[in-house]
Order: sequence, then structure tokens, then C-alpha cells
Amino acid sequence: MSHVAEVKTVFKNLNDIAAAAVRLGGTLVRNQKTFKWYSAKGKSDHAIKFPGASYEVGVTVQPGGTFRLEWDSWSTGGLLPYMGENAGRFSQAYGVEAARRAARVKGYVVHERTRQDGHIELEMVVR
Repeated sequence: MSHVAEVKTVFKNLNDIAAAAVRLGGTLVRNQKTFKWYSAKGKSDHAIKFPGASYEVGVTVQPGGTFRLEWDSWSTGGLLPYMGENAGRFSQAYGVEAARRAARVKGYVVHERTRQDGHIELEMVVR
């Protein structure tokens, strides 16, 4: 039984998606036109692979230049530890990476701290 879901976060930058994947131990495979899920392959423009996971995350370019992520949350696929419930863990990683990049572009130095509850704090300091 599959549980393919679309991630509700608006993803605007493929490099930030790639950085989020790396942050969580994965890799963005650019131009991979399918992604693996339960007994099938979905269509995508890119895919994210995580070590030990038999399923993949599909990344599809949307009108307007944003990206849609789809993944199968079924536990045997191995993506849940990386993506989190409702893709919350991946969305958080993407947000952190997007904020870090935007701050660096503006010339800020970025310091990161993970709180005991798992929340990530970013401090941006003017050089």
C-alpha cells in the first residue's frame, strides 16, 4: 500500500533543496526523471535519495519556477526518518538552508544552534 503525499511547503530554490537533502544525509540527483515509491515509479524532474531508503523523493518543477516534492511515507520505504511526519523535518532543513543562503548573500555571518526541543535558531550578524 502506498502513501504518496505532496509536501505543502513552497520550495523556491533547487540549490536550497539540495542543501537540505545534504543536511539530512541525502543527495539531490538532478535530472532524474522518475522517483521510486511502493511498487512503482513516479514522474519527476529530479529526485532525492537517502542512505538505506528504498524509496525516493520526487522533485518536480512547477509553473512559475517553484518545486513540488512528493514522497511515499510508508515506513518500509525508509524515508520517514529523513523527511519527518508530514515532511516537517525536510521542510525545516529547507527553511534553514534558504535563510542561511539569503543572509550570506546580504553579507551576514550566520551562527546556528539547535535547541534541546529540536528547533533550530539562526543568528545573523552584520560583518
